[in-house]
Amino acid sequence: MKKFQLALLALFLLLYACKEEEIITQGNFYVPKNQPPTLLWQLPLNVDTLSALAVNPLIYNNGVMFSGERMTFIDTVHVFMVDTGDQHFIWQTNNAFNNDCLSISFTWGGQRYVYGNLFATLCGGSPRVLDLNIGNVLWDYSLPNGDVNITGWNSLLFHTQLNGGGPFTRSSLMVSDIAFSDWDTIISLPMENGYSSHIYPPSVMQNDNNDTLLFFQNRQWTSTPSYDGKIDLYGYNLSADSIIWEQDDIDIQGNSCIYPPLIYQDKIYFKGGFTIYCLDTESGTILWSWLAENGAGDLLMSDLIIEEEKLLVKTSGNYLYALNPETGTIIWKNTECGSTPFSLAYFNGVIYNITGNDGKLRAYDINDGHQYWVIESPNVSISPTYNNFFVNNVAIDSQSRKLYVADKYFLMCFQLN
Repeated sequence: MKKFQLALLALFLLLYACKEEEIITQGNFYVPKNQPPTLLWQLPLNVDTLSALAVNPLIYNNGVMFSGERMTFIDTVHVFMVDTGDQHFIWQTNNAFNNDCLSISFTWGGQRYVYGNLFATLCGGSPRVLDLNIGNVLWDYSLPNGDVNITGWNSLLFHTQLNGGGPFTRSSLMVSDIAFSDWDTIISLPMENGYSSHIYPPSVMQNDNNDTLLFFQNRQWTSTPSYDGKIDLYGYNLSADSIIWEQDDIDIQGNSCIYPPLIYQDKIYFKGGFTIYCLDTESGTILWSWLAENGAGDLLMSDLIIEEEKLLVKTSGNYLYALNPETGTIIWKNTECGSTPFSLAYFNGVIYNITGNDGKLRAYDINDGHQYWVIESPNVSISPTYNNFFVNNVAIDSQSRKLYVADKYFLMCFQLN
């Protein structure tokens, strides 16, 4: 009887230890989730290791794509594809590309799109498509006004075109097959009542009738007699070439995040200045709205993602929320998450986010929001990389459990636990 009791005690202690360390199983290994990742390797963004910017890393087949771009904005940008195993260069862009492109690094609002082996981005504000297998430019498209954004869906690529400037007198939403630069105008909206027009690219879905539906915003502003913003949100049936609904002046603060709306289970989630709106995709009816708490900061940065039935919201301040996607009620919040965030990433029960105020990478438990760990660039105190910090977003390879991220000098590969 005593041996049986000792066995039960041992089993209890083992289960308790597993719970405390939050152990997950990976093959025959037991790995604690709450341990920081291990740096495997790093490559300089420039051959001379001077300070540079980099696009968000992109995992493709057995490689990871990144770029090196001088901080001066007058030198050329180089784009590389590197083998994730032995770090040899699979390809790098040629002089013709480099001499014609000064910047592709800032990708706020989803200004990139991948379809098969094709990578669409902006080069100096104009759409450009690369073949990810060899790094060659498939096509590029010069625009008179460089204030452009792009998104994509299946083989369709969308971008916006603006006329005038300060204010914009008209904006248009354009579409093309990603393999060609033959653009068609979907809709064009003029300046009205002194408010400039600025369409941002859509989120896209297909409904039960196989109609392609677009959801996009027109961010408008006027400076007379005083500054005022106006946000109109549209639902558009691309198959029928018609507007299906419009929410005029949807946001009380007259401001919004420029990321495309999030579509999930026939609902749209849209970020205003401080408010999230949940709308029905077919009718545009506002189902619920949620206002960020005082002190949380605005919602103008980062994106929205839904994972494990939680709508994840990072404010520009230090707050990270998980909301119920059906009701907008708070499931949990963490008020110590760093400010000025980049996009959120999720993998295997963990939320990842880089915060621009301190350049640190943080990891959170999706179940309750508590922070697993926070790390800074391993190059932060090494000459000549003082005051170095992580920038942009992370890319995660779910098969190898590797995380790729760049600071101002290097692309790094971390092994997640």
